[in-house]
Amino acid sequence: TGELPSVTARVVALDRAGTSGPERITLDVGRRDGVRTDSAVVAPDGLVGRVVSVGEWSADVSVIGSPGSGVGVRTGAKGVIGTLSGSDPTTTHAADELVITQLTRDRAREGDEVVTLGSPGQRPYPPGVPVGRVTRVERAPGQLTDTAVVEPAADLATVDVVAVVTGPGRAAGGSL
Repeated sequence: TGELPSVTARVVALDRAGTSGPERITLDVGRRDGVRTDSAVVAPDGLVGRVVSVGEWSADVSVIGSPGSGVGVRTGAKGVIGTLSGSDPTTTHAADELVITQLTRDRAREGDEVVTLGSPGQRPYPPGVPVGRVTRVERAPGQLTDTAVVEPAADLATVDVVAVVTGPGRAAGGSL
């Protein structure tokens, strides 16, 4: 998480509703540690998700790719902007694939790195956090933009130790 204040946490529970990994995880940190809703959660390799509820001693995290977990991203050297989400079961994508719906006509390419676009006030996502790598690009006839399939940077099925960004200006401990 770079220079952003964060607190280290362990995954203590997970909801295995997803086929490739959990849709939700529970961490062993909470309000007492400076964790708030909409805090980014990052593993050593990349983005895991965002905090959706916080108790005094624990926090629940919506993992990227779970329903309703869209993330603004930049792809490749050109910084092509799009929204990362889980695959739609009505499409040809596998249930465990993450997809980017591009918002511009610029082209993403296989092998492009994907990072967070960033959010106002860096909540929930600070800019530049690794998200994954494009494994293929689908160019559907008649569509103005491409769909890029992404392999997550973090192994979401085995995530264990993470950093929870406690926000700019907050001093809540070390970083990962």
